[in-house]
Amino acid sequence: MALSTVALFWRDEVACCFTYFRLWEPIDPIARARKLASYLESFSLLQLYCVIVNEQILDWQPCRTAPPAGTAYRLEIALYPAQPLNPAAGITTLRITIPGPQPEFAKIFTAAPPHLSHPAWRILAKEIIPYLRLPNGLPADPQRGAQRIERARLVEIAEPYRPQPGRPPVDAAISGTVKRLDEARSRLNRTQRANQPMELELARIESISHQLAFLQTLHKLEQSIWLKLHATAQLEEPLSPLEKPAEVCPLISASTRDWPQIAPPLPAQWANVPTQDFANPDLWLQIGQLKNRFVISRERSFRRLVAHLKSLGLRTLPAHQDARIRLCYRPDIDHFTEMLAKKSRLGGHSSIQQQPSPISRDQMTEIWQAIRKLQSQQRIIIDAINKLSAVPIITTEFD
Repeated sequence: MALSTVALFWRDEVACCFTYFRLWEPIDPIARARKLASYLESFSLLQLYCVIVNEQILDWQPCRTAPPAGTAYRLEIALYPAQPLNPAAGITTLRITIPGPQPEFAKIFTAAPPHLSHPAWRILAKEIIPYLRLPNGLPADPQRGAQRIERARLVEIAEPYRPQPGRPPVDAAISGTVKRLDEARSRLNRTQRANQPMELELARIESISHQLAFLQTLHKLEQSIWLKLHATAQLEEPLSPLEKPAEVCPLISASTRDWPQIAPPLPAQWANVPTQDFANPDLWLQIGQLKNRFVISRERSFRRLVAHLKSLGLRTLPAHQDARIRLCYRPDIDHFTEMLAKKSRLGGHSSIQQQPSPISRDQMTEIWQAIRKLQSQQRIIIDAINKLSAVPIITTEFD
């Protein structure tokens, strides 16, 4: 069974968020994903600005502008699966999440007992629920009625966990997945030192690595739509009588380059930077690109790097095109690079350590082959020991 993935990206004027579903539609998954997105969009106050199906951007036109707020609330509907719940085996509830729900629909879906004859519930029962799947392919409980509804509630997300201004919608999910990957690698190291079977830990690392790659792909695709949306919004702004179209075109054509967002008067910490440098994108670097600059692959090491550079005086500014992107001044980074290199030559120990690169698919295959070979050799040795122990010992008595 080939499942389809659908990611929906929402926003208000302050922050962005995303929801994610797995669908089974063997004939036309694109059409089914479009219907699902259209129905869920009608239940929400937020602007649905991007739809990604099977890691491909769907041609989508938002039907409304972004509201002042809404991403701090979401409607959660959880359905029982077709088999008894067993989280250890991956059998959990199927969830329908609607961020920023319209108040009338929030009342309808959270009413007790559920008003299943309402058109909104009928839309879910006919157009959405039959196509939802768990990662293992299980559908929702086929029985109709309230028995398959585990819960339906309106949730206000706690402040630390709600979508943050200036942050990409997939940012929190990527950070959480990187943390899980680090923990899985630590467990693998402990298992290896204890000479225990590593199959389960290797499988867990592979699964989390695939999830991380998928989220990073979603991030890149969403960013491309976000920049186009931002450029279009600039183009649609009315011009004053003193402005000419020719003065606007260079700004739009350069919208994919990064320069900082800063307004006069300059803060004291930026007083030593020439004014013209703030308009030169060649002098600014996205903070995420420091990973390549310092040859760092692990998120935990990158956080330590940023903390260490901040202690040395690292300064950042939001990008003019997208406040979620933080930029640092290239001459500062060049200075930090020379400082760290000099400290290393003098015998100092930098707090930034180069971490091993992630395990590739080929390396993982070699590890599995080595494990199977060792297991085969172990079985041969055990069989030989068993045969030797089964041979009777003959003793001869001498007069």
